[in-house]
Amino acid sequence: MKIVTPMFLVCLLVFAGVFSGARPAFAQFDEVCPRPAEFPALDPNAATAEKVENGEATLTEFVTDYFTYALQVSASPLAAGYFGCALTHEGPWNYGSTYIATMTPRGTLVLHGKDILLSGGVVDSTMLRIVSEAASASLGGSTFEFEGDDGYALSYFNPDGSAAFLTAGLDIQESHLVEDAVDPGDPPAVTARDVKDRETLKAFVNGALDYMRGLYETEGFDATLRVKRILRDTTGYWRYGPTYLFVIDLTGYTFFHGAFPEKYELRAPTNTLRDAVTGELILPQIIAAATNNEEGGFVEYHFDNPDDDTDSAEIPKVTFARQYEVTFTLPNGNPASLKAIIGAGIYEDAVAACPRPDGIPALNPNAATAEQVENGDATLTQFVTGLLTYGAQIRGSRRSFGYIGCLATHEGPWNFGSTYLVTMTSAGRLVLHGQDVLLTGGLLDSPVFGSIAAAASASPIGSAFEFEGDDGYAFPSMQPDGSQGIATIGLDIRESHLVEETLDPGAAPAVTARDVTDRESLQAFVNGAADYLEELYAAGGLDAILKVKKILRDMTGYWRHGPTYLFIMDRNGYTLFHGAFPEKYELQAPTETLRDAVTDELILPKIIAAATSDEEGGFVEYHFDNPDDDTDSAEIPKVTFALEREFIYVFPDSTERPFDLIIGAGIYEDDVTSVEPVDGEIPAAFALEQNYPNPFNPSTMIEFSLKRAQAVTLTVYDVLGRKVRVLTDGVQPAGRYSVSFHGAGLAGGTYLYVLRTEQHVSVKKMTLLK
Repeated sequence: MKIVTPMFLVCLLVFAGVFSGARPAFAQFDEVCPRPAEFPALDPNAATAEKVENGEATLTEFVTDYFTYALQVSASPLAAGYFGCALTHEGPWNYGSTYIATMTPRGTLVLHGKDILLSGGVVDSTMLRIVSEAASASLGGSTFEFEGDDGYALSYFNPDGSAAFLTAGLDIQESHLVEDAVDPGDPPAVTARDVKDRETLKAFVNGALDYMRGLYETEGFDATLRVKRILRDTTGYWRYGPTYLFVIDLTGYTFFHGAFPEKYELRAPTNTLRDAVTGELILPQIIAAATNNEEGGFVEYHFDNPDDDTDSAEIPKVTFARQYEVTFTLPNGNPASLKAIIGAGIYEDAVAACPRPDGIPALNPNAATAEQVENGDATLTQFVTGLLTYGAQIRGSRRSFGYIGCLATHEGPWNFGSTYLVTMTSAGRLVLHGQDVLLTGGLLDSPVFGSIAAAASASPIGSAFEFEGDDGYAFPSMQPDGSQGIATIGLDIRESHLVEETLDPGAAPAVTARDVTDRESLQAFVNGAADYLEELYAAGGLDAILKVKKILRDMTGYWRHGPTYLFIMDRNGYTLFHGAFPEKYELQAPTETLRDAVTDELILPKIIAAATSDEEGGFVEYHFDNPDDDTDSAEIPKVTFALEREFIYVFPDSTERPFDLIIGAGIYEDDVTSVEPVDGEIPAAFALEQNYPNPFNPSTMIEFSLKRAQAVTLTVYDVLGRKVRVLTDGVQPAGRYSVSFHGAGLAGGTYLYVLRTEQHVSVKKMTLLK
């Protein structure tokens, strides 16, 4: 029993560990995870994860030396932050496949050194049994083998005193997890979708705190881990747009982030995250508001909404946060407590995200709004009348669709609570959905579409109807291309109302997204996409263009791979389609906000100019943080090729009107590999070397040798055998060669690289860390 209390202190340190995003080079460990001044230096002779990987130390020595160091420091907030960072970044306790993972006796993962999204998952019974047996074999645990991996397991305690297991050397993958349905329970009085002002924001946070406390009191620590996925579910009660929960300690250390865990969890940006307007530190204000009043408090600051790139630093974000305390009993019988802060935020002026184009009239300030309908101050009929009146004023304008789409999908006069606009083709395919952009392109099932169509055709301006307890109003509408469609208000259309469809992607284009390696292939890719869309529209109209959205976003298909994906926008910068991040960019117009990270120049005007100044389109180079890869740098230039195509729309009166669309895609030029001869010596044999460094992030070098001149290909594949990138393909003289491979835009994991000639094939593995 002598080990119980000190082990518990160590467990407080381990508990904080969750994956925190990009993994820097080992040499940068001290920069990314700075050691608090009062902590002793690491023993240079201690067993490290790298030594285990290289066969210079055992797992037993690794775990023993880790605990030896951990027991020298107290379980303070500083220690939690330092150890959490250290355990989840490449360094002395995390290298290659040697990392620490912890789980409850039920098998629920508390910590995973490589992948935060696995925390809260439950390992299968086979893995749990082997870990449990090894941990229970002796007081200090023991080694074991699982699926060819050598591991070490021992017993320890969670921060609340409950029992748990710690493992090292065991590579836990998503395939080791079981389906574990967690009951979200009854909806709270105020869900994330209901938050519209400070009063509802406060009620939302208090409801979340009550929910978490109830879970802990009835089901214990294990349930609070498994519920993470419920709290992050974009279709559930606790996350909607920019409203999501976070939990931090009193120093700003983030234990849970409801929207961007890989970017924010296990971070303490207390001294770095600043108000974009005033320059003041944000987290100290949130901590003060939460702790100065037992009921919590509000903070207003200016911060770029990560859920919406069109917001401005001029739009204030309001956060409500409050402190809470959890009490429990330690294994030695002593009482203990843990203090933390829970909070969430809203943007108080979301409508500012929709700049009105020149030539478009302002909205009538006296027209009925969605909020008035929600509050019972206006009827759906009055609201629709205002919509139709405004629509008649701007009908046919080439600048109106993006603006209308933005208004319809942001909280404001046309979107509030459950009152929002949904439009569809005459066949029932969704053109616009005011609450969920991912539903656009879906096809409504017969019952719901039949009710909508019947109401819309009841009179020239439609009529009210009821479906599944919802009061709705449907009316005829004109689609952007002049075709007849239907719009509905008040009906909450969900994914369950859509028909499951199997979509045919058609023949592969001459250049797919996976084939894009340089400017020439990027231009060919965009031209191929434009031709494809024109052919689709000519054959099937707007319905066909909508239907193909899922195909264009399919990461295993022709049109999306890593940072190469399509976008479509109008000349105002309104994004009508985004191939990778529709929730973040579609129906937004960041024309005046999206800037080059190095020069601070506006990006979209440059893309629009390149697309419209030459009938064949043009290239633009700028510096932009790749949203597909947190490890890229602003120093890596992104190159976009964009062109403009004119679509001819035929309106009901037989008039033809042109509609100009800009179609584009981009690459990070440093993603393109280079093959360079190493020296002038002629090798004695064909050879493929192990890449270095390995594991790597974001780039590595691959060397190969050719005894004579010959045709050679060097190709990278994922573990499913799908081609990721061709590094070289052609005749090379005899010699030794070095190839740089950049993993920006790729998911972390194991990849294969294959060298082929007419006589030889050689295959090796490499690991990309994220």
